[in-house]
Amino acid sequence: MQTLSGGIVYLPVGGDVVVNPGGFGIPGATLSGNLGLDSGPHHITVGQNLVASGGPQCIISATIGETSGGGSLEKDGPGRLVLTGNNTYSGVTTVAGGWLQVDGSQPGSGVLVNSGGTLRGTGTVGYIQLADGSTVAPGDSPGILNCGLVEGPSSGAATLQIELDGTTPGSGYSQLNAHGLFVSLSGIRLSASLNYASAVGDQFEIVNYGVPNPIIGTFNGLPQNGTLYIGSELFQISYTGGTGNDVVLSRQVTPPPPVLTIQTPTNSVLLSWQTNDPLFALEFSTDLNPTNWLPVTPLPVIIGTNNVVTNSAGGPQKFYRLNRPAIPGN
Repeated sequence: MQTLSGGIVYLPVGGDVVVNPGGFGIPGATLSGNLGLDSGPHHITVGQNLVASGGPQCIISATIGETSGGGSLEKDGPGRLVLTGNNTYSGVTTVAGGWLQVDGSQPGSGVLVNSGGTLRGTGTVGYIQLADGSTVAPGDSPGILNCGLVEGPSSGAATLQIELDGTTPGSGYSQLNAHGLFVSLSGIRLSASLNYASAVGDQFEIVNYGVPNPIIGTFNGLPQNGTLYIGSELFQISYTGGTGNDVVLSRQVTPPPPVLTIQTPTNSVLLSWQTNDPLFALEFSTDLNPTNWLPVTPLPVIIGTNNVVTNSAGGPQKFYRLNRPAIPGN
């Protein structure tokens, strides 16, 4: 571990820092002391870590301030930059690539996450603005990330990554703790992982909004009281949970898989199943090869509470199955 320490490290207008420890086989670098930013953008480029230990590439425990107004910071490169100081600069922090992990406090600096960039950590940032293709992952497996307002992309989709490891916010599951003028989830996709044996009734306040304003919008494809599978378990989402304006996931009773009934009237095969999960699809194969399953057409007809498909006779033998494809990130 290299340490760059001392009194004040001063970056003049346009001054940059380049950390590329991987190329030299060094696990990372630490900058401590005080770091002053003059006006204008300053780039910190962190190269890809090639060390087997896989530790953070660059840790700045220094207090980052500004020698004149408007100092801003940009994280470049594929590596990880960790900020642990109580920073006082007021310019925008941009994540142009790789990971930025904020474990300190910088309430005066908002974070703009560009496509391919990831913001995570357990600290405080001024606000979070997400571009198409960006990611915010509160905590550090898991944890709570504090911020002001939250704004999703105007087009495309960003991602909020949540880990569910238990029922306590911070130590048990990831939480975004917002207290700004608004929280807009429009254009943001929820990606959640379940890493423990949850119970029916378990609740997870994944977005805690500390201002008495309603949440704006919903996660992509998840309306109020919508359901989603996380792993193999069923959850319901509410945007009016907690104190009335928090985003809460509630573990539901996971229904058993539907039973496929096959009847063989003259010259046809009648297949029917009962389920309220529209994502189950009827597929067939002629040889049981795992890569050779195809959807049965035409689409099923709803008769009462059953989905019904009639498959005409002729051709080779066919095998049938009901399949619910995995949703990426869930």
